[in-house]
Amino acid sequence: MAFLEQRISDAVSRGSKGGPRGRRTKVYVESGRLRQRFLWSRSLQQYDISYGIKTVADFEAVRAFFYVVMFGAYDGFRFKDWNDYRLTQTTSTLTFVSGTEWQIYRTYTVGAATHARIITKPVDGSIVVYRTRSGSTTVATATEDPETGLVTISGHSSGDTYTCTGEFDVPVTFMDDALDQIELDGNPGQELHGLPSVMLEEILP
Repeated sequence: MAFLEQRISDAVSRGSKGGPRGRRTKVYVESGRLRQRFLWSRSLQQYDISYGIKTVADFEAVRAFFYVVMFGAYDGFRFKDWNDYRLTQTTSTLTFVSGTEWQIYRTYTVGAATHARIITKPVDGSIVVYRTRSGSTTVATATEDPETGLVTISGHSSGDTYTCTGEFDVPVTFMDDALDQIELDGNPGQELHGLPSVMLEEILP
């Protein structure tokens, strides 16, 4: 099944609500202490885009994606998370995969602890890769695949490390199998009423 390499309307995503979600089990023992078991090793992004649907045109754009994805044999599409879409040299790393290929990751650091989130949908043409060799950082000769987040790097030497700058999207799909119709007030082009939740869920690789 193909992935639709198209980003849903920025006007809709800008006003949406959402972010990372995890899953755990919690048990309180007789002493009152909390025991936790974390079930997921990676976050799952979820968004409610109904907050970003302000006009009939916004809803029409969302409805078009629903029809194309749900009935066009597409896994999903791109979504811009306006709260987290930038890669910097301090919030990114590239991890070796094989041969000359490296994978882009977005990093989140608290003290000495770091979580690395895989990035599979960089924005085409936005990625600049930096090589650090013997304490010196320079721009590396590299080409990114905007559909996978894999980067081909030339001139690698043992001990080289890599970071990057640029932007990325989140691969998402609709969580529900139905798109509840938004009630109009009877006059074309007027305000929307009865706005239901329209949930998107990240597609993890």
